[in-house]
Amino acid sequence: TPTPPSDPSDTIGASWTAGGLMLAATGRVYFVMGNQGWICSGSVITDHDTGQSIVLTAGHCVVDEKTGKFATDWMFIPAFDTHPTYTCADTAYGCWVADALYADQEFATARRFNTTAVQHDWGFAVVGGGGKTATDELQLDGTVESLGIEYGGKYSGEKMSAFGYPAAAPYGGSDLVYCRGTVGTDPGTADTTWSLPCDMTGGSSGGPWVQAENTSTYGNAVVGSLNSYGYTSVTYMYGPMFNQETRDAFDSADSGTLLPGVVSSVP
Repeated sequence: TPTPPSDPSDTIGASWTAGGLMLAATGRVYFVMGNQGWICSGSVITDHDTGQSIVLTAGHCVVDEKTGKFATDWMFIPAFDTHPTYTCADTAYGCWVADALYADQEFATARRFNTTAVQHDWGFAVVGGGGKTATDELQLDGTVESLGIEYGGKYSGEKMSAFGYPAAAPYGGSDLVYCRGTVGTDPGTADTTWSLPCDMTGGSSGGPWVQAENTSTYGNAVVGSLNSYGYTSVTYMYGPMFNQETRDAFDSADSGTLLPGVVSSVP
């Protein structure tokens, strides 16, 4: 269990009330996997193609590591906190459906949620036009703006904030929650994944970790990891260390050209 935070701006889980970019660019993910509906969290990442947008989430929110099968009916709702509903016309900005999903090959072939899987637990969704109605063709990143992404960040001992939509008790799934604290590593993976004091629960998977000051609305936020997994009765969240393989997955999604070590739902 984490020691009580000495910094009053630290928290192991609180409602995000500062609005701004983090509210708009972080959202609810819905998808179907194994004939069952699931929820996760995700964030809009700056890309280089004006005809599409890219959402970052956890690998286990795009592909089943046990079977290698990709999710279907994958949808992103930004700023879900503002109007928490799956009726797109009643949400703050509307809904965006994935045209393609990308993940790391080592995650997709892990066959169980083991150390290899959590080390590679990132995924990217490419979405085209969307919005509040069936006729909307708005670009997601033009509607809510987007976050940067960093690969190879050295965060041990630094402050980061994690965001997501935890749905299991004590949370209800409709509120954007954040944790802020000092980053460490997980000895359970031989210190190959990040740790952060946090009590977020299921549904927060895929939500972004950013380096920023709690006193701002995180307008310069850059994502360096994401909510991946936790342990029962341990008040920490854990996330993968972004690296060249993460970049390759993003570049594949950004360009539409599959790089080695990346798998996709596109035939």
